[in-house]
Amino acid sequence: MYKSRPKSREVVPYLNAAEPFDTLPRLLIPTRAFPYKPPVLGYGWRAPRAALFEYARQRKLHQRRSGEVDELASIMHAFPTFVREHWPSLHEHYIKLEWSSIGPADTNHVLVIVYTNFDLKRVDLPSSEEIESIGNVLGVEDRPGWFLIDEQCWGWRLWSEK
Repeated sequence: MYKSRPKSREVVPYLNAAEPFDTLPRLLIPTRAFPYKPPVLGYGWRAPRAALFEYARQRKLHQRRSGEVDELASIMHAFPTFVREHWPSLHEHYIKLEWSSIGPADTNHVLVIVYTNFDLKRVDLPSSEEIESIGNVLGVEDRPGWFLIDEQCWGWRLWSEK
């Protein structure tokens, strides 16, 4: 008997209560040997928004919307400069800001992602020492975790699908 796939509105309450994975489950590591690709998960931390916003303000990289300073837009605008300043040797593909719906509504949903589960076969991944350094510079005390970073694509899809 065919069972329909859950709708997004049915999944959102689960995502609101979910925590990031400490370790990436093996079945979420992409492989073409399986006809479906897993959802994209990012390895990183919840962004220290106050510290990143302060960085943007100190360097006059803040953004305004309707005459007001927009915290999130300022962080997004200043983050590439922050990365280049602190980690000039890391590939530009790594260390980026993403959004996640994991966690309750009052949780910070902006993430600093070092890499995704689709990057695991790359030979130039940041080392564990570099990842620890990133956490130290960000001022985060938590260990990095694996976050779902695209709640629209929380399920497995055929490789041919975008």
